Amino acid sequence: MLRKIKLGHHLNIIISEMCNCVGADIDKLDVLRDEWQEEFDWSVEEEQRFQDWLYKYLVTNSDALFEISTYRPNEPVTATELMTLVKEFTLFYGWALKEDVDLDNIEENKPKKT
Repeated sequence: MLRKIKLGHHLNIIISEMCNCVGADIDKLDVLRDEWQEEFDWSVEEEQRFQDWLYKYLVTNSDALFEISTYRPNEPVTATELMTLVKEFTLFYGWALKEDVDLDNIEENKPKKT
């Protein structure tokens, strides 16, 4: 999977999904390289689809939530807190946004009622 570093099981799945979103080869990704997440870019729509996927993944895999956050088992997490975590993950580890993005007119991604 990811070269040079062993990531947690769920983080590996999450990074793999990020790679799938942009057609990147996870086997060639070097997360130890500075600013590795700027090697690829994605549109706002691709980023939001990934955020939706990650939100659902964390809802259905509490172990994943505990692996990528400071939340502890049996600690209640609201939908808003979870979406904040998803957005923070995307901000720090997501691909760069394509240069032609109009940041002033992005509709905010919010948790969907399930």
